[in-house]
Amino acid sequence: MKEEKDIKVYYNGMKCRMFKSYYKENDGPWLMILSSTDINKAYQLGFDCMGYPSEIAKKITEEEYNTLISLLYLFSLVITLLLSNILLVSIKVHYI
Repeated sequence: MKEEKDIKVYYNGMKCRMFKSYYKENDGPWLMILSSTDINKAYQLGFDCMGYPSEIAKKITEEEYNTLISLLYLFSLVITLLLSNILLVSIKVHYI
């Protein structure tokens, strides 16, 4: 798993960076949008400007944080399994 500062997730269709702590230790979890094209949508979803010009962030619940982490692990597992199956099929085809 990447370092916590590098966790990228999708939240309501917006690509975000997720932090367990943002300003100081144990003050989160937080999401910060990564695309300026999502600013209006982010404001509608309760995000605020935390710093000029593009630090648009929102504090999320521990439940949301844990759900996003679980989805990230699940997605990684599915991709790993798909790639493993593709590799196995290509090996079988190669040796047939």
